[in-house]
Amino acid sequence: MRQWTWTPDMTGDGIVTIRDVWAWVQWLYFYPGDLAIYGMLSHKRLAQFLELTPDHYGGAVSGLISLFVWFMLSVLWLLVPVLFDEFRAKYFQSKEED
Repeated sequence: MRQWTWTPDMTGDGIVTIRDVWAWVQWLYFYPGDLAIYGMLSHKRLAQFLELTPDHYGGAVSGLISLFVWFMLSVLWLLVPVLFDEFRAKYFQSKEED
């Protein structure tokens, strides 16, 4: 079952250890894919067609969806400043010409 809220003791053993740090990384990485699976599970026919169950949380499907989401966010994070700089240069250049 997916744990939707973050907690320091992700392994549930009563203490925070290095295993919890790895669990934090996994919790964050799989969150987008698990959220997408959660959304698909709410549509019974789609979930049935794709043969999705809550057991897919943190699995390969979730991992692939998460990889795509994190990749797209990385591209946006790198691309937005470049596009903003180009827009700013063109906008202020046209203002100076007026």
